[in-house]
Amino acid sequence: MAAQAVAKKENTLQEIPEYGYYTRLSRRFSYTIRSRNNPFSWTSLAFLMNRPAMQIKQFAEGIFDDYLSPMIAKDVEAFLVKYETEETRFEDDICQTSFYTEIFQTCQFARDSVDMAIIDGQAGSGKSVALRDFKRRDPLAIMITLDPLTKAPSTVLPLIGKQVPVNTSDANKSQILQNIIGALTNSKRLLIVDEAHFCSWETLETLRRIHDAAQVGVILCGQERLYKQMKDPKSGYLWDQISSRIGIRATLKNIRSEDTEMICLRLCPGLDPKCLKYLHQIAQDSGRFRLVAKILKKAIKFADIDKEAVSYELIQSIAAQHIL
Repeated sequence: MAAQAVAKKENTLQEIPEYGYYTRLSRRFSYTIRSRNNPFSWTSLAFLMNRPAMQIKQFAEGIFDDYLSPMIAKDVEAFLVKYETEETRFEDDICQTSFYTEIFQTCQFARDSVDMAIIDGQAGSGKSVALRDFKRRDPLAIMITLDPLTKAPSTVLPLIGKQVPVNTSDANKSQILQNIIGALTNSKRLLIVDEAHFCSWETLETLRRIHDAAQVGVILCGQERLYKQMKDPKSGYLWDQISSRIGIRATLKNIRSEDTEMICLRLCPGLDPKCLKYLHQIAQDSGRFRLVAKILKKAIKFADIDKEAVSYELIQSIAAQHIL
């Protein structure tokens, strides 16, 4: 009960029984520092937060103290405001949609069968959220996220190497690749590459080499063009080595009404069936779940200001601002 007394002194900790708030904050913090392409070291965290590394490490591991925890919690909150991103945000209450289930099962298959797999679908369909949750549940999984500037072997290999981890500072690409293969061989770990549609052919060949030599599963997740370019006749033999190794492909296409309903009712319990039907129609277009959530969250905020229930007319007016 001592934690409740501490909670009354801190606005951010009010009405939180026992260490519940600290636990959730600790999980967010731990997930953020591990999930980045360049994970933080305890030394760098101590410098950034101006606090002994051991105190920070204990908080991240869920070890709390009635005297220190309120102060560390404030430092952690400030750290998360600055460094927590959409990609590193801890999802404590994820809607396990049919897409989520398919992605999770595909990751398990690739890991357990030591296979390569593709997960593809439109933006906003929940791919990254499901992948982050898989990594949270399987800490040994390695997950990197590509972008237009991070897609060549020279940038991708160091990202993988830091999570293995292996030395990446004083080594060329070939040496980093060999270090990664050596550390991962027969480890049964899974390598997840999100936004893989940005991959160059050279990077995909590098990932294939890691898969073949280390005997680890690999997930390539991205938009539909990832698979299309592999099967494009104009690509010729370049993609043969990759496409022939794909053991399973999960394509996220048709969103079920129960999936949309699950997400919407989690955000707004008791939402009118007419609203649910309209939001499900929106989910069929580009943007998918992400756009639906944005529209509904905005509607909830406006309804709260006016002290009214979320209405079909309000959702429709907000949707008109978002849908092009």
